[in-house]
Amino acid sequence: MLHRKIAIRKVVFMQLFCMTTTVGWTQTVLSLDSCRAMALRNNKQIRVAEVRRDVAANVRKAARTKYLPHVSAVGGYEHTSREISLLSDAQKSALGNLGTGLAGELQGGIAGYAQVLPTALQQQLGTDLSQMAGALNDKGQHLVDALRTDTRNIWAGSILLTQPLYMGGAIVAANKMADLSEQMAENAAETRRQATLYSVDQAYWQVVSLSHKQRLAESYLELVRKLETDVGKMMTDGVATRSDALSVSVKVNEAEMALTKVTDGLTLSKMLLCQICGLPVSESEKLIVKSEEFATAQGGETSSAAANSSFFTLHSSFFI
Repeated sequence: MLHRKIAIRKVVFMQLFCMTTTVGWTQTVLSLDSCRAMALRNNKQIRVAEVRRDVAANVRKAARTKYLPHVSAVGGYEHTSREISLLSDAQKSALGNLGTGLAGELQGGIAGYAQVLPTALQQQLGTDLSQMAGALNDKGQHLVDALRTDTRNIWAGSILLTQPLYMGGAIVAANKMADLSEQMAENAAETRRQATLYSVDQAYWQVVSLSHKQRLAESYLELVRKLETDVGKMMTDGVATRSDALSVSVKVNEAEMALTKVTDGLTLSKMLLCQICGLPVSESEKLIVKSEEFATAQGGETSSAAANSSFFTLHSSFFI
């Protein structure tokens, strides 16, 4: 019973390990269209070019508004703690007491003549002077009040309407420059887009080419190793010499070196493709291209034929 539980635990552990390994090594299959779409979506330079194009379009729209009338409004407010007056305090006092001062001077001037007048006439003259002084004081105070300005709170505002009639061709030139800038920005964005497509196409087909070369190098290495085994048996039987075995070993080393170069080149090409498409570089090991599936039918026979021709060439060298 204990051995059965241990066996069940081992089976469960192996299943979990297989599931984890399968999830961890999920491959990413990419087609040429998907690579192009990701490259265009993740390219920062294309985004910058599109933003510049939008800026140029907005500048062109702003230049068109120069033909329209321009309305501006300005307003202001000022508060002062002390009142600014047109008259000084002495002038206000003199105007407010204008009648009193004038009546005093008249009384002083006619004092000697008033003594010869009858008493009733002197009283009447004094009454008239008093009334005249009061009337003049009122007029002077009214003048002071009329000249008073309340400048402690000042409000100001203006509305200005400007319509350009002739600017010496400046507005027309500005609009032409804005149109040219927008066209240049659009051309730059399209140029960047085409350059990105060219880069992703070049990297994609380079991966495809190196994948086929890797398959061809693996087939050639397998055949050369098989030939090395056959030559070893032939040397045991006395049909082949030590020199033939060393020649085959050199060919095996050359095939291994060629396979290493192709594998390294394929790894670097996949990393470049991931960089252009905006994928993490760590995903390059799990990256395969979709065209490899249908290109195998065309390249498989060619690879086998090329490897077989090399195989028969090596075989024939031992019988010349």
